[in-house]
Amino acid sequence: MNNTLKRAAPETGAPAREVAFFYREIRQALNQAYFERFEVTTTLTAAATTIWQYAMSPSSAWSIDASITGIATDGSLAAYRRMVRTRRVGSAAPTVISTDTLGTDYEDVAAWAIAFDISSNNVRLRVTADATRTVTWQAMIRIDEVRY
Repeated sequence: MNNTLKRAAPETGAPAREVAFFYREIRQALNQAYFERFEVTTTLTAAATTIWQYAMSPSSAWSIDASITGIATDGSLAAYRRMVRTRRVGSAAPTVISTDTLGTDYEDVAAWAIAFDISSNNVRLRVTADATRTVTWQAMIRIDEVRY
């Protein structure tokens, strides 16, 4: 995470995602942990869909605390909580060290799932729903980073 702020404060009434990015950059500039809350709608797909990703800095380790909730237009619900640890040694590709389920997952539809993985230098959160429902996913992600 770099130490420069990339944009001006968002206007009053700006979309929540724009505000989240702005505050994430402030925390990055201060070299602190940050929170990000966002909402994404997936439409009628049973394939894994990336709803969040972020590039890891070289020579760093992350502890990610994530709470993810999905609700479909028919009221079907899923809720997940994960603690994920990742590491990037030098400029090598990051790796997921461990993923722990915190509490008990709740799913009205057993086919729904979430997973953290790596693509290039990005840590990603991917969700899977089913092909018969439109699902809105909301997540709160906290990242604690340490660099060497």
